[in-house]
Amino acid sequence: MPYFKNSKRTVVKHSTLNDNTGDLNVYFPNSQEEPEEKILAALNPAVVERRGYDVPGCMEGTRKGVFEDIDGWLEDFGAPNILWISGSPGSGKSAVASSLVSELIKRQRLASHFFCKRDHARLGDPAVLWRTVASDLARFHPGVKSILLEFLKKTNFRDTDISLHFQCLIVEPLMKNRDRSSAPSPVIVLDALDECGSDESQSAQRRVLLKTIALWSSRLPLTCKLVVTSREEPVQAPTNDPLYRHIKLETGDLASPSAAEDIRIFFEKSFADIAPELGLSNIWPGKPKKMQLTKRAAGLFIWAKTIIAFIAENQGNPDTKLQLILKGELGKGRENIDSLYRQILRFAFKNESEPTLELFRAVVGAIAIAKVPLHRNDLKHYLNREDAEDDRQINVILRKLSSVISKGDDGLLHLRHLSFVEFLTDAKRCHEFFIDEIKHRRNLTLACLRLMNRDLKFNICGLETSHCRNDDMKKPIPIPAHLLYSCRFWAEHLEEDDKKHDRYTLLKEIEYFLYNRFLFWLEVLSLAKEVPVAQRALLTTICWLGKSNKELSAFAKDARRFVVCFQIPISESAPHIYLSALPLSPQKSKVSNHFLPHFPKTLSTTTGRSDRWPAILNIFKGHTGHVRSASFSPDNRFIASGSADKTVCIWDAETGLMFSGPFKGHTNQIRSVAFSPDGKRVASGSDDTTICIWDAETGRMVSGPFKGHIDFVRSVAFSPDGKRVVSGSGDNTVRIWDTETCKTVSGPFEGHTDFVMSVAFSPDGKHIVSGSDDNTVRIWHAETGQTVLGPLKGHTDHVLSVAFSSDGKRIASCSADKTILILDAMTGAALLGPLEGHADDVTSVEFSPNGQLVVSGSTDKTIRIWDVTTGKTVSGPFEGHTDYVRSVAFSSDGKRVVSSSDDKTICVWDAKAGTTVSGPIEHPAHYVRTVAFSPDGKNIVSGTDDEQIRIWDAKTGELVADPFTGHTDDIRSIAYSPDGTRIVSGADDATVRIWDLATRQVLKLTGHDGHVLSVAFSPDSKLVVSGSDDETICIWDAETGRKMTGLLKGHVDYVRSVAFSPDGRRIVSGSDDKTVRIWDTETGKTVSGPFEGHTDDVMSVAFSPNGKHVVSGSSDKTIRIWDIATGETVSGPFKGHSNDVRSVAFSPDGKWVASGSADSTIRVWDVTTDQTISGPFKGHTDYVRSVAFSPDGKLIASGSDDESIRVWDAETGKTVCGPITGQTHYIRSVAFSPNGERVVSGSDDKTICIWDATTGQKVLGPLKGHDGYVRSVAFSPDGKRIASGSDDETIRIWNADTGVTEFDPLKGHTDYVRSVAFSPNGKHVVSGSDDKTVRVWDSETGKTTSGPFEGHAEYVMSVAFSPDSALICSGSNDQTVCIWDLATGVIVRGPFRGHTSYVLSCAFSPDGRRVVSGSADKTIRVWDVETGKELGLFESHTGYVRSVAFSPSGEYVLSGSGDKTIRVWNATTGRTESKPFEGHTNYVMSVAFSPDGRRIVSGSADKTIRIWDADADQQVSGPALSVQLTSPPAEKNIASSRKTDSSWSEGSSTLHHGFSLDHSNGWAISQHSTDSATGSKASLLFWVPPHHRHGICSSETITIMETPLNRIDFSRFIHGSSWAQCYLPVPTMKRTLSPLPPEILFEGQAPLLWLRIIVLLAAVAAAGGILHWLGDVLLGFWLF
Repeated sequence: MPYFKNSKRTVVKHSTLNDNTGDLNVYFPNSQEEPEEKILAALNPAVVERRGYDVPGCMEGTRKGVFEDIDGWLEDFGAPNILWISGSPGSGKSAVASSLVSELIKRQRLASHFFCKRDHARLGDPAVLWRTVASDLARFHPGVKSILLEFLKKTNFRDTDISLHFQCLIVEPLMKNRDRSSAPSPVIVLDALDECGSDESQSAQRRVLLKTIALWSSRLPLTCKLVVTSREEPVQAPTNDPLYRHIKLETGDLASPSAAEDIRIFFEKSFADIAPELGLSNIWPGKPKKMQLTKRAAGLFIWAKTIIAFIAENQGNPDTKLQLILKGELGKGRENIDSLYRQILRFAFKNESEPTLELFRAVVGAIAIAKVPLHRNDLKHYLNREDAEDDRQINVILRKLSSVISKGDDGLLHLRHLSFVEFLTDAKRCHEFFIDEIKHRRNLTLACLRLMNRDLKFNICGLETSHCRNDDMKKPIPIPAHLLYSCRFWAEHLEEDDKKHDRYTLLKEIEYFLYNRFLFWLEVLSLAKEVPVAQRALLTTICWLGKSNKELSAFAKDARRFVVCFQIPISESAPHIYLSALPLSPQKSKVSNHFLPHFPKTLSTTTGRSDRWPAILNIFKGHTGHVRSASFSPDNRFIASGSADKTVCIWDAETGLMFSGPFKGHTNQIRSVAFSPDGKRVASGSDDTTICIWDAETGRMVSGPFKGHIDFVRSVAFSPDGKRVVSGSGDNTVRIWDTETCKTVSGPFEGHTDFVMSVAFSPDGKHIVSGSDDNTVRIWHAETGQTVLGPLKGHTDHVLSVAFSSDGKRIASCSADKTILILDAMTGAALLGPLEGHADDVTSVEFSPNGQLVVSGSTDKTIRIWDVTTGKTVSGPFEGHTDYVRSVAFSSDGKRVVSSSDDKTICVWDAKAGTTVSGPIEHPAHYVRTVAFSPDGKNIVSGTDDEQIRIWDAKTGELVADPFTGHTDDIRSIAYSPDGTRIVSGADDATVRIWDLATRQVLKLTGHDGHVLSVAFSPDSKLVVSGSDDETICIWDAETGRKMTGLLKGHVDYVRSVAFSPDGRRIVSGSDDKTVRIWDTETGKTVSGPFEGHTDDVMSVAFSPNGKHVVSGSSDKTIRIWDIATGETVSGPFKGHSNDVRSVAFSPDGKWVASGSADSTIRVWDVTTDQTISGPFKGHTDYVRSVAFSPDGKLIASGSDDESIRVWDAETGKTVCGPITGQTHYIRSVAFSPNGERVVSGSDDKTICIWDATTGQKVLGPLKGHDGYVRSVAFSPDGKRIASGSDDETIRIWNADTGVTEFDPLKGHTDYVRSVAFSPNGKHVVSGSDDKTVRVWDSETGKTTSGPFEGHAEYVMSVAFSPDSALICSGSNDQTVCIWDLATGVIVRGPFRGHTSYVLSCAFSPDGRRVVSGSADKTIRVWDVETGKELGLFESHTGYVRSVAFSPSGEYVLSGSGDKTIRVWNATTGRTESKPFEGHTNYVMSVAFSPDGRRIVSGSADKTIRIWDADADQQVSGPALSVQLTSPPAEKNIASSRKTDSSWSEGSSTLHHGFSLDHSNGWAISQHSTDSATGSKASLLFWVPPHHRHGICSSETITIMETPLNRIDFSRFIHGSSWAQCYLPVPTMKRTLSPLPPEILFEGQAPLLWLRIIVLLAAVAAAGGILHWLGDVLLGFWLF
């Protein structure tokens, strides 16, 4: 039966924006909406966008043959299940698809349709297609809907992963649906597939989409039909089997007779329809002309449709138009349609003025370039033509173009066919009507920016409360469509900018936007659910800015960190952009510092606010199980992850969006993933005992599964050539596989006696390293499988990860023993370690690409970066994961670290961020470009790209003077004057400056036209020389700043380096022209050179001390020494560096040369032999820009792009300078001073610190001296001294005011000292030790006065004096407590027995009649001292009781436990007096009462000390915020719960109990107030970043950490229905590059504007006296 036999012409309609005005209402889900619909909304389908997009169907009676073929295929369930309809542009494919959709609707077989549009951001997005189809399928079949709902409920859905969409949203629901009989077989129609993903930026997604379509035929039954139309056939069958049935709509000479007949019918009926409207007969224009037109159409329906639309226009004579067309040149195919378009445009715009033609280009350009169809009423905004006459002209142009541009009922403008855009944007085809895409893209970019700068404002939607999430808000004020478009797409247009023309105009708009509208933009994105756009937009902006505006680029980078760090509050509740994100940003955040003054009524952090952004750069979420492994691709663009959810995913490393995946194939959890060296494949190892290799882009399994292991595959890695994969397994073996054949080519390697947990290839591919649960490491020959080294023993528990260094000479291993070892790969000897710092199993380890660092991840939930030379932690611990860290890896440039965790996330970290606990002199996050020693060697001066000069103490690394400021761009070069009184600097601001160190006066020298790259003083300090990228050298008088000669010219490229000879008569210069020149200081003439030999830029030059030679370092990676008389190379080239040599310097005796390189190392060379005599010195993690010898030649200073300065021993290469700050390990012991004002702490970092007990600030320390963990500390009764006991077997007595030890360490114990205590009279100190003894010492002399007391059979863990100083109690690992007589050393009571495990702590009651003990058996016991009777047994702790103490009154007992809590007990009844005090995140190691009993101090393995209110009620002891706060009933202001002298604004109130912090999502929520705007009883108060959640505390709790106390002040905090009062409107937040129009600068500020104008006029007019003075004052005030 002929298809569509009785059908009429049909139109498929597809979305509307809300109304004809074009305004877009932000969608807020209705609370009454069906729950299932809310869940399906997570698919984010393009349902709305489809409506209103008109696709006319075929005219009745046409395309009979095509429809017959389609109908036959629909009913043939043995045919391929894909029908592909292809044809050239304009052949009628979409009309066929539209008619097919209408017929399928009638037959109830249409499951979904998707008509792609290149000019639409959503309808042209490959990631939207399958999501929309899935949404339609859910409505087509109830069975499919239930399966989809089940999937979406349990999945954190990723909306960008096309492979996931196809497999999980299409294939699985259709295949799992058992109730297929209740609905007809589904048909899905995809039209214009060539327009989906046609943007170059989407090419990878398009390829993935096409491959999913190819999989349709193999993964779905023949009854599931798919119809695709496109210009070409882009999908090829993977086998010889037919993938699809094909119908091609031919045109031109190949057009079929049936196609010609269809077009004839089309003309017959179309002319019959329009003739009456044009006042013509119904047979017009006659059969001969219709046949001429049919022939000209040559099968192109778009040509025929355009002709009808052109003639039907109600302007011009129809006969004239027809004759114009028939007289036109007859071409073939595209030429034919081009000719028609030219005729239409020439007819419409004949004799039009150039301004009209320019408006035509602007109108069509905007419509063609736009990412989604524009509304007619919005065009005026984008074109900046907003008056009535402009609007009328736009209407005229659109009427003239109605044959090629349509306007739907919803007001949206559509190009009728893509061929019109292609015609207009090709100058060779369209001639005078050419539309320059580059120009119009820039115009639309500018329009978007200008619209945002004009229309964005605070609280744009009039939100009534801050207590709700966006989804719960009442219907807000609509956002205008033109503004929402601008907010969504401005950066996409910016990305397409050619960056060549008129950058200044764009730069000015971007600057104004970032400094004035950035937060308001985030507000719109938050409400529109488009926050992910922000991160991508800012990344685009940063790339566009490049180095053209460093200040603005830095602001944009900070803005991106702002979005990443506060993504949750920004996305969930728009008011909290201002109430939470701004005030809790780091102190040095440019965004916060810029905007916060304009939001004065928010909360503030009074202490403890972070300096910088946390190390975390991004968090990737999507896996539904533990993420066991993650790795960077070789080009750093992607990250692969493997999960316990049995899938592999590929992520975009910048945006965090899933690029492809999840790849499914494994039947159990995936333990390990690895990229191939070319980045095209990913290997995965699984608990299903197999290995698979996947195509990283498509997710297709290209090899595997490899079978052979008989237990879990724990680790996989590619060989360096990518041809092999090594695997380690729970079957105790290692295997090597061929990646092509899937066969074992070597192995199994046998030798390990337990699980093989980790494997890796050596860089040359010849060896394999493996780590095993048998506690050993082995190295194997990759071909023979022979053990070439090992088993290497050193770890005391399972080896969980191993890695080779990039040079293959070292191996890193980590273990469940909490340590890391660095091993020699040739000998197996331990080179470094064990490295200690992690508090639990170290699960993963990897070397940095330069081999200088190692990154580690642990089940303590942290990541650390270690210096492999010193063994020190140089970055971290990075905190952010909420469960075990399973894997870590560096990016190939060493700048980032990726980690995966059991918390189901992948995190990317800045490898240079975090807390550096030991290492170099640190600059505040800026490249160190240049360094120099002072003439006396005591100081080092540095210059950085933050435009500041700093002077440091060369021994201590401390800053010795405030920074010198004045330069306005990067400082490139710096030098001391030989007399040490001045410094000269050269910078990118084209100036040379000379600074007087005594007066800080500066002499500014100008004359260069480019960056000043090098400066130097003459030996007599009277002259300065400078070299510039303007290719010249200048000599200056150092006293006056006068030029001594003209510019020295000769070099033909940048002058990189200049230096005076020792006698000051010569100057040497090195240049990017690859040469070295010698100049006469007096005449400025070249006296020698150019010296040629280097093959790349000469980066640095210097004279030898005797002035006879010059050394040069070059980008050709070599160093040369030249004879200045002959210009000959006398030594070198010195080879060894693997990158540019950036700096060279002679030693003072001229025998050595030091060099610094972009390979991050320093080397010292022998001038005579050309040999490296020392180095490479490794420690820097980025380019070494500058090196200098100390005056005595013993030290070398270096400055690096890693933002640090290091000082090295010139002979050994050891770092001799670098600060150590804070306590960086477990806090073992804490104690109050007798007056309660201070707290002392001892730590595993071997130091002691003293803290202010009120503020939490460090007042003294760290005190250094011990060589082992500090186990115990105690104040003397008068508070003047401190005793400490250490694993170094000694006790030390310190002056509590100065930190100086009073005498030599107290020695006598032969093992760790576990506990120390002062006697109440202060005369003695008692100590307990692992040597099983107790000793008593004279606190004045340090001599042993009594002991050793022997009696315990195991370690003595705790000791304490009785109140009268006569007795001592001790607790031991022998499970007993003993009482000793101080005078005799005899046990007078005990041993007290009852504990069933170690006694870890003991203490006397204040009256001396009782002793309390805490034990590893998790109990506390109280004993009668006289009788030894047990008076009480206290049980509730779930971990070891590590510390106990009596309150000063004796009524209470305090305990701290390994369960991370502190408890207070009634000493008589044993009942707990409060809920456990919670807040520590690791074992509580020590507790103590303050002398007045009102406070408690605790020290923990989480490296923090906390001070608690002991008298607080039960609500005090809650989470880390300790108290629960409630917002007041009036819900206006929250004020601090501490009483202050401040007077509150109207409606302010006090902070009440009842507020809780959800540590999982960061929201602080009030549970006891009702929000007046929404009626909700749970109100959002503010949001806390992860790095602050354990540090923020209430007034009842002080937290002492490595960073200062974290405390929030609520005294000015406006929230709830008054939240909008937080904003203080201002005219403009920052001046722009050039003055802006007053209507922008002083928006809404007319009175203030006039006042300022009057003040200015008064100031200008005033000629003298008081009026003149007043004018100056007022003018200054206004400017300020």
